[in-house]
Amino acid sequence: MLTANGVFGVLGDTSTFSAIAMNEPLVIVHKGAKEQDTLALQFNGIGNSSPATSVSYGVGARARPNPWGAFAFEAGWKPIGFAGSCWRVIADGEDTGLVLFVRP
Repeated sequence: MLTANGVFGVLGDTSTFSAIAMNEPLVIVHKGAKEQDTLALQFNGIGNSSPATSVSYGVGARARPNPWGAFAFEAGWKPIGFAGSCWRVIADGEDTGLVLFVRP
């Protein structure tokens, strides 16, 4: 698990290949997440490497054991799966300090 602020993190890698992005989950963890929790996500593009500058959507918690508890958020790479793009992760309006990269 990777974290930049000790509150939000990512299970697994913070980068993936664009071809894999279509099928692989991006798993975001939030310290103390519970089954009924939801998370408003915003991904802000860094640089000019994708046609979108921002992508936003919400996800609900799912049973996914992790170092911070029993629930996590499967957000998905697909909406930001532009080859060569970088994204800053904002969760519930808070800058998580996390940056994701989609490799060509």
